[in-house]
Formats: sequence, C-alpha cells, structure tokens
Amino acid sequence: MGFLDKLKEKLLPKEEPFPWDAQSLRHRIFTLRLPEGWRFSKADWRSAVAAGPAGQAIELYYTVTEPDARYTAEQAESIRPKVLEMMRGLVRYDAQLKATPTQSVLPNGVLWTEASETKGTEQRFVFYLTNLVLREPEYRERSATICLRTSLPVASGALGSERLETLRGVLRSVEWH
Repeated sequence: MGFLDKLKEKLLPKEEPFPWDAQSLRHRIFTLRLPEGWRFSKADWRSAVAAGPAGQAIELYYTVTEPDARYTAEQAESIRPKVLEMMRGLVRYDAQLKATPTQSVLPNGVLWTEASETKGTEQRFVFYLTNLVLREPEYRERSATICLRTSLPVASGALGSERLETLRGVLRSVEWH
C-alpha cells in the first residue's frame, strides 16, 4: 500500500456497503422495489441505475438534507408552497427541462413533481419526490428527495405510456422509514 492509499484510508471514512439487489434497494430512509422485468445494475448511497423492458434505462438520485431542516407535520404543511416552488426550480435547472411541471401532494404527505419535454425523437421525463417528515429516529431532523430520470422514444405510443405509468407506480409505492 502506497502513501496515497494510506492517506486516503485515514481521511475518507469507510462507508458501509449499500444494501441492494437486482429488484430492490434499501436506503436508510426508504425502500424502493422494481416491478417484474426491471433490474438494478448499480446502486450506492447517492444514486442507482436500472433497466427495464426493451432496455429502457432509469437513473435515480437521492439526497437527505442537513439536520437543521427539521419539520413537524404542521411545519411541513406551512412550508409546502416554498418547497413546491423549489422543486419547479429543480425541473428547470437540475433536470434542464423548460416544461411546466405537474405537482401534487400524495396521501402520505410526500410532495410529487413531474415534468416531461420532447427533444428530437426522444421524450425526457423527470420525477421528484420530497418527504419533509421522516420517521426514522436517526433522520427525524432531516427531509429527503428522490429524483428519477428516464427517456422514451416519441414513437413508443401506448407502450411508452404503460412503462411510464409503471414507473409512477414504483415511485408512489416507495416505503419511507
């Protein structure tokens, strides 16, 4: 082991392995399961990659805020408009889509933001889920966002709509801890 390897070992904390398999991943704050025909090929504590029917690829990114972003259910309700506005900004600046997003609040209080845009022969989609009130004791003082990105050929028609609805279902069924 060389000098740089020893220095890296001392400076960078060892991260425990990320718990995932081909059908699911289990982050400390959520569990996400893929439907039949979809498989994860890579996952770590910040992102994951999966593929589905006809090689359709999806990319997932997840973030957890700093501990000072603690919200009770009542506080989360009051800041919801600001967070939804922030999510619209993510669609434009992070996902680089000019489309106006569709936004809603799911029955479990999770904020949903979705947008799509056609570029050439491809339609790009982005979904953001934001949970302002986490139950896991270690993460009670934080909020979390999951981002899913994918594209479909414009000509995919009903088959593309079916795949997209499958992905929406996957995101709606995320189990928050």
